[in-house]
Amino acid sequence: MTAVLDLRTTLSTALSGVLGTYTLANGSTTPAVDVRAIGQGRETGTTVAGVELVIQRDPIIRPIRAQEDEGILLEWTAFLVEWTGGATASRAAQLAIATIPGCDAEVVEVPENVGPVHQYRLLIRQVSAATATDLVPAVAQFITTLSGLNITTLAGDPLITL
Repeated sequence: MTAVLDLRTTLSTALSGVLGTYTLANGSTTPAVDVRAIGQGRETGTTVAGVELVIQRDPIIRPIRAQEDEGILLEWTAFLVEWTGGATASRAAQLAIATIPGCDAEVVEVPENVGPVHQYRLLIRQVSAATATDLVPAVAQFITTLSGLNITTLAGDPLITL
């Protein structure tokens, strides 16, 4: 979870001058930055003005295999959604590309007069030395649970001891 929070902090800091605002159901306002699961919408009663930054909570994880070491490539997807005119989504995309190495932006076509004015999809690639157990703590717990267990063949011959 730390990686997505770091990404959120980096992007919201880099884009602070162009981000819009959320007005929450209770009337308070906050910068228009959200981390969501795919298909999840804004909280009920929340409205947005300006450019909204939406980061998908879960990255695509691709293994990187090398002779001596393994790592992973995290591919994060974020959206810059401009709800009012002014071409600030394009400025936000330029700032994201300039700030984050491995960031690409592409225009997402939106129908005219329906929904947002402009939208960009950011793809952020991040190489990590993390292992599967770093990403999924349950794997580490499972391996620890099996520690000291003898695994045998069907014939009863020892195969491996964890």
